Amino acid sequence: MGMKRKRDNYQNDMISALREALSSFCDDDKEKFSALVDKLDNSISEAKKKLSNLFLILLVIIVGLLFFIFLLLDRNKTVESRLNYLEQRESLLVQFMAPDSTDNISYYSENDIPITYHHLFHENDSLRKMSDTLKIYMDLVKKNYPISFHHDSNFFYVSSPKIDSALMLLNMYHDKIQYNPYEKTWSVTRKSSIKRE
Repeated sequence: MGMKRKRDNYQNDMISALREALSSFCDDDKEKFSALVDKLDNSISEAKKKLSNLFLILLVIIVGLLFFIFLLLDRNKTVESRLNYLEQRESLLVQFMAPDSTDNISYYSENDIPITYHHLFHENDSLRKMSDTLKIYMDLVKKNYPISFHHDSNFFYVSSPKIDSALMLLNMYHDKIQYNPYEKTWSVTRKSSIKRE
């Protein structure tokens, strides 16, 4: 502030000195020089206004830059924490899975046998097909035989009173059971051990 006052005082002193010097000139020259001094004074005032506007613009730019730097540092911190998280995740991935030369990721089981994603995909596909086939078989068994299934926490129960009794009889009468292919029936023939008198 002290510098600015000195400069303003110096400019005002210079203009005052010019006006005093003009008083010694003749009237024609006096008017010309007076107009020039007024013009110079107006130019200096406009320059001061422009300078203050320029200072204000520079202040806004500096504040904007500081705000941008603050946002950039905050963003940098966020990116750095995300990068640390991804590096930790990648190290865990490399620990359990190992990419091979064909960019396939392999999982090494306990026996150090590599299992690739493609292997797991094909195994999953074959298991899905097997599951569909077994479901069809199970539906056929349920449809043709009186079997019921029960699930209780970790256990599955199968019950079928008719089949259970047939299997119990099979143990006793296995040699007496005969199948008639024409009628498609089973029959049990038993010889009576009762004597008639």
